[in-house]
Amino acid sequence: FLFTTLQTIVLDGYKNLNTSEVVPTSEIIKENFPEVEGFIIPFTTNTEVLGWIELARKMNKQIYGWRIIPSTTKDPRVSVQQAIGFLKSKAFLMKDHTVYIDARKAYKEDCSKSQRFVIEMYDELQMHLGNHDRIGVMTKRAVWMEDYCNYNKWGHVKLWYVNQNGKPQFNDFTNFGSWKQPLAKQFKQMTVVTQDQQKIAASMTFL
Repeated sequence: FLFTTLQTIVLDGYKNLNTSEVVPTSEIIKENFPEVEGFIIPFTTNTEVLGWIELARKMNKQIYGWRIIPSTTKDPRVSVQQAIGFLKSKAFLMKDHTVYIDARKAYKEDCSKSQRFVIEMYDELQMHLGNHDRIGVMTKRAVWMEDYCNYNKWGHVKLWYVNQNGKPQFNDFTNFGSWKQPLAKQFKQMTVVTQDQQKIAASMTFL
């Protein structure tokens, strides 16, 4: 596939380290992340999702997808049910959105159980979305190989991989699992100090 050098840059994570707020203001984005064209929104709480939606509308930014961060204290299917149920109830979930399973860490004590955990999330997503083309997974190569037994049955699932080398390109991608081609890459995580001395952490993805 083509190793492009620049397509679309989106903000996929944010935290104000002074206030613990996890939704940025439009002013912070304009001043510190002017290259951002849209968002992949982390699904944490309903209130925070509403904040991201309000921000996207205020700035006229596109939403490219959602990242479900499951609770380790719940059945993985319940995390999916609650997230998708809320998004559908508010008509936030569009047909062109990809819903990503956040698998950047292990959720269970061994790789086969962590593997089962995310498979259950996938199965539940497929029930709600009806199309595997709308489902993705976010992970790191080393994490997937070790903590998910290098599960190799998801070649049809969109891959959003993590390599925070600051380069918005796919030239660094090495096959793992059954993936030979990524859809997206989280390429940068940074901490910046705003003009009013707020310390913020943010992560960016290249699509």
